[in-house]
Amino acid sequence: MRAVLFFIPLLVLVNACTLSQTRPGSIPRQTNLLLQEQADLIGVQAQRLDAIAGTQHTLLTHLSAMQTQLAAINKKVSNGRSLTTGSKKEKAGGQIHSIPNKSGVHSGKALTLDDKAILGRVEYVWLDGANHYLKARIDTGAKSSSLSATNVQRFERNGDRWVRFDVALFDDRPEVTLEAPLLRHVKIRQASVDELERRAVVKLSIRLGEIHEETEFTLSDRNEMLYSVLLGRSFLRDIAVVDVAKKFTRSRDPKLTVQVAP
Repeated sequence: MRAVLFFIPLLVLVNACTLSQTRPGSIPRQTNLLLQEQADLIGVQAQRLDAIAGTQHTLLTHLSAMQTQLAAINKKVSNGRSLTTGSKKEKAGGQIHSIPNKSGVHSGKALTLDDKAILGRVEYVWLDGANHYLKARIDTGAKSSSLSATNVQRFERNGDRWVRFDVALFDDRPEVTLEAPLLRHVKIRQASVDELERRAVVKLSIRLGEIHEETEFTLSDRNEMLYSVLLGRSFLRDIAVVDVAKKFTRSRDPKLTVQVAP
């Protein structure tokens, strides 16, 4: 009993000491520290959200640019398809697209685009000197034009240089002999021959539908070629464009050819 009475005062004394060691302002200080930590975390999260928003804005800008490019590509594809539909369609200035017949050969109506004639990959060409039509391949990869000629002979006329040559006609008719002033010579390297070949260059008048032009031709033997005439960019420049999906867009009868509107 005496021990119990002695322990109770001792316990009261220990509790009094513990309470005396706790400072009155320590609890609010801990609360402030916790609040500051929460504020720091909120600031970090706000910075992350700002970064995410900036990335989203950049992605939206790229997406808008890609959509614009895709729309432009679709427009070009649509325009390209409209050129090869072969349907009859009137254009400004009375220009009319032609209609292909069942054989795949187009009628004599003129094909035009932006005041330029649209030619197919193969056309009938009227050679004034020969007074006959020849089949011509339209080649945008070649700069100059070429005419199949054999027995090329150089001679002088009134002090000027001329050439005489034979031209084969595609429908098994006899060859025709033409003469023309010699403009110059060019040297051509064939893929199968190491040596340069010297060829004559002349200027001849040709008709292709509504087109009537003088153009330069390199004379060479094209008997092994499918077409005796090749028309290059020097002829096409500023007057015609080529649609490789078409051929024989101009009739051999000039009465069936619609003139290009000025």
